[in-house]
Amino acid sequence: MHLATVQEHERARYIWEQLDFRSSFDKMHYAAALGCSKPSDSFFRLIESTADLSPEDIFLIDDHASNVEGARACGWTAALWTGQNTLRELIAEQSWDVF
Repeated sequence: MHLATVQEHERARYIWEQLDFRSSFDKMHYAAALGCSKPSDSFFRLIESTADLSPEDIFLIDDHASNVEGARACGWTAALWTGQNTLRELIAEQSWDVF
């Protein structure tokens, strides 16, 4: 599981190290390191390349509709996080069978 976030270097390091997101995620992709931000297609394409994943193998959950739309435009499966559904429900709605 990867984290894709719009952060600068210092905050990204804080999230990864101090908040210990590294224990829950395999990798973090963040705007300052990539040189671009969501919902730019460059952001999504760089993550594909860095993670060595094809678009159909990626499922993004984001709390901004524009980011969900941007990911979908790049061929990613994506869902809008509203806090109303569980992760299992969001994945099931997209017909992903990972559980």
